[in-house]
Amino acid sequence: MKLLAIITLIALVAVGCREDARLRAKLDPGLRQQLEDLADAGTPAALSVLGKCSSPLDEPMQSRLRHAGAAIETTVRDIFAARVRSDSMLNVARLSFVVHLELARGGGPNGPP
Repeated sequence: MKLLAIITLIALVAVGCREDARLRAKLDPGLRQQLEDLADAGTPAALSVLGKCSSPLDEPMQSRLRHAGAAIETTVRDIFAARVRSDSMLNVARLSFVVHLELARGGGPNGPP
């Protein structure tokens, strides 16, 4: 019984690490740093981001982005600009069609609203 629990725990950790690496690969280094700084400070904030999707954004994709926490400002084919709270960013990154997220210029917590 203990062996089964240990094997299950190892499998869960391995899956979690793989997902973490996959999500981190979607985030631009500047955005990752900003998210880490906000998490360390314990102060979530809305950030302006640019995102790239695997195909042109349609209404169902936009709806899923909004449900994940993105306030979409504009879209052009497979690119979107949005405000996303730092504590919702990984929800957006988890969407299978989102392939890249980066902090927009001046998009930090003190950037434009």
